Amino acid sequence: MLFTRDTRSDWRQKIPAYCIKRLDPPTAPPLSEAQILQRFRQCCIEYIPINHYWVHVMNRLPVNRVPDMIDISSHGGLKEQALAMLRTRLGDDEVFVITVYPGGAGYFGIVVYDYWFRSVNHWDHTSSLNNSQSVPNADGTTTYVLSLDDPGIHNWLDPAGLREQLLLHRWQALPNRINEKESPPVISGNIR
Repeated sequence: MLFTRDTRSDWRQKIPAYCIKRLDPPTAPPLSEAQILQRFRQCCIEYIPINHYWVHVMNRLPVNRVPDMIDISSHGGLKEQALAMLRTRLGDDEVFVITVYPGGAGYFGIVVYDYWFRSVNHWDHTSSLNNSQSVPNADGTTTYVLSLDDPGIHNWLDPAGLREQLLLHRWQALPNRINEKESPPVISGNIR
């Protein structure tokens, strides 16, 4: 399996094209439709444990508190990347306010997910924002407001009616701290 993530802060950027070129001729006959379907079924079954793992990790998080950031490089991820995962629950008149310091990241963004780690559809709801879509504060931080109803601010995260949400904030292209004077990325938040 080959996994790629196309991270673009400007959605008007041209989508990259990929081409896989086989260097040696195939040594097996082409798969039949039945064989392709069987492989697809097997891949779905093999994906269940990793999906279960992430749902379990998220559901162990404290509700409406911002836990420590995760250095994803210790889990095989990019060393220039950091993550923060949040689990939130909103009452009728509650909002969750999140403030992020980018720490010199070339890209940062936040996404709202449901219980099964499916992102809330961004074509009908502003359920994700990145550094070029967000309006920063005067001090260089960015503040997001997660609420069931539109509070009338630009950096509103719309959970599409979900009272319980999973959120993931990602910083990418972080500078090398040895050569930079930039403070590390920071995230904070609370229910109001």
